[in-house]
Order: sequence, then C-alpha cells, then structure tokens
Amino acid sequence: DPQTQTHKDISFQRVTFWKKPTVFVALNSIDISTETNLRIRAYVDNVTTGGLTWHIDSWADTKLWSGGISYIAFN
Repeated sequence: DPQTQTHKDISFQRVTFWKKPTVFVALNSIDISTETNLRIRAYVDNVTTGGLTWHIDSWADTKLWSGGISYIAFN
C-alpha cells in the first residue's frame, strides 16, 4: 500500500562528531503513481552527534510506493 509518511532513526557508524553536524539530504529514487500530482518532501530532524531521523513524506492524493535518500553529515 502507498505510504504518506515514512521515517527511520539511524545511528552514525564509524564516525564521531564533536558537535551536532550539518546534514545535506537528497532524493535518490522514487516510485510514485503517475495518476496524480507529484508531491514529495525529504528531510531530516532530531540531528545529534550520534544520529538522525530521516523522513520521506507525500500528501494529498499522491501515491508514493517507495523512495530513497542519500545524506551527507559534516562538521
């Protein structure tokens, strides 16, 4: 079934940040219905020195089957 909100908490692996990092996020894939308008938002929140939460959301009548992101966290 299509999802309007998808998120996941992740922990940074093999890296230690000494302060809260800046994060760049970008869509790298989407599988979405062509029957309606494209409405999609990718973002991160809850950023700490140890991890973050990523989100891929749609709204209204958009049917999002799957989506992927890439992120870069840096100080």
